Amino acid sequence: MPKNYAMAGKNFENFFRRDPVTGKYIYKNISGLRHFPLKKLLIEKYRLKYEEAEELTSFLLPMLKWRPSERPSAAEMLKHPWLNMPNDYNFKMSDL
Repeated sequence: MPKNYAMAGKNFENFFRRDPVTGKYIYKNISGLRHFPLKKLLIEKYRLKYEEAEELTSFLLPMLKWRPSERPSAAEMLKHPWLNMPNDYNFKMSDL
């Protein structure tokens, strides 16, 4: 989230505090929160194949941009290669 978006909210102080060591703003009530890249999450937790995780990530991330003007249109997203990937589901999740 852009810093100016977060700091402009009237409830900013209810959720964030400045870390005395780093000077960065951190969540007040959530300790140990780490950034976990989407592709890594899809591969490690949801066991997607690398190629599919790569394509799905490239499909999802543009739609999650904060500024709507930077997001692709629905028509643009319909042309994304992930939507045309061949199905390769000849296994059961229990086999993984």
